[in-house]
Amino acid sequence: MKKVVIVTRKMIMGGIEKALISMLESMPKDEYDVTVLVMANGGELIEGIPSHVKVKCLYGNEKSTIEQVWNIIKKGNFVSSLRIGWYTNLAKNAKTVYEQEMYHSKMLPLLDIEYDLAIVYHTPASFPVAYVMNNIKAKTKAAWIHSDVSQYKRELQPHKEFYQKYDKIFCVSKIALDNLLRCTLT
Repeated sequence: MKKVVIVTRKMIMGGIEKALISMLESMPKDEYDVTVLVMANGGELIEGIPSHVKVKCLYGNEKSTIEQVWNIIKKGNFVSSLRIGWYTNLAKNAKTVYEQEMYHSKMLPLLDIEYDLAIVYHTPASFPVAYVMNNIKAKTKAAWIHSDVSQYKRELQPHKEFYQKYDKIFCVSKIALDNLLRCTLT
């Protein structure tokens, strides 16, 4: 059975999330062990995820960083609590969204599971792009782009290094692919 992890933001009402549910429904459950990692719990479409798919929140179920740090301290993991506090502080003072997302990805531990396939499933200039590359071990890493990246040209520039490392990139259309290549190769 192939182990697949898919990272997205949140299962709110939207086209990206509906497309993700359709993809999950089409994946044979006897061939794929699928985990969806969301950045935040909730969203109108969370219940639409097939029951055989595991759903985990990257940041845990705590409502604040203080609650998260306290729960980690109670487990005796002082190093992790310090790391979260440190990177949370740096993220609050970050000058760009990209910098903020880099700090957030460093707050989270590397996953100890190795997957056959890790997929970033969201807009082209977002936290999941960095998280999949930095925090997940996988034989193949793929980006699934659902929008025309020309809308994100400025935000995409810092992410260029990640896209050059992905094994596969899928785009919603030929125009989206052409724009992605233009934005990430120039």
